[in-house]
Amino acid sequence: MNVIFGFPKSAAASQFVKQFWAESVTPEFPNLRLEEVEPMQLMPFITGRKSKTEKAVLDFSVFDDSKDQKSPILFIEMKSGPGSIDDMKQFQLDINDSNAIASACNELCVPGYIFHVQVKQEYFPPTKRCRALNIWWTDCFTFEDHLQKVATRRDEGDKSAGYYSPMAFRTMDAFLVELRKRSYLRLQKKIKKNPLPVK
Repeated sequence: MNVIFGFPKSAAASQFVKQFWAESVTPEFPNLRLEEVEPMQLMPFITGRKSKTEKAVLDFSVFDDSKDQKSPILFIEMKSGPGSIDDMKQFQLDINDSNAIASACNELCVPGYIFHVQVKQEYFPPTKRCRALNIWWTDCFTFEDHLQKVATRRDEGDKSAGYYSPMAFRTMDAFLVELRKRSYLRLQKKIKKNPLPVK
C-alpha cells in the first residue's frame, strides 16, 4: 500500500519541481541544468544493494554548463506531503533521510537544498490523482539550525525523526534570489570547513 500511494505522490512532486525549473529558473539561468538523479521507478528489493545513505546521491543535481566541470554546484532533496509550510507547527524528517542529505553534501562538498512540495489527493473519476500545489525551500545549514528535537515517530516503532521549525523554509521567489547571489558557493566553502552533522 505504501508503494501504491507513494508512487503517484512522488511522481507529481518530481514533475512539479521540473516544471518550476523550466518555467522560472531556465529563462534566467540557461546555464543551470537540473538533472534528476534517481527518477521514481518500481524496483525489486535486492539484498546487499547499497542504501541511499551509502551513496552520495540526492534526488536532483544541478550543473553549471558554462563551466568545464563535472561536479554539480548543488543538490536538491525533494520531500512531499499534503501540508502547506504556512500551516505547519513542525516539519518532520526521518533521521535516515537527514543523514543521507548530510552524507552526500559532506562527501562531495556540495551544498544541498531541501524542497518541500505540497501534494494533495483529489477525486478524479473514476479514481483519485495526486496534484502538486506549491513548493518551499531551505538550504542544508538553515535546516539544521532549525532542528528543535529528535524523537521516535508515533506508531512507527523505533523509527526516529527530526522535528524542525517551518520557519526554516522560504518561498520560491527567494530561491531565485539565492541563485542570483550564487549563495551556493558560500555554502560550499562552509561545508569544507564545517561538515554537516550526521546523527
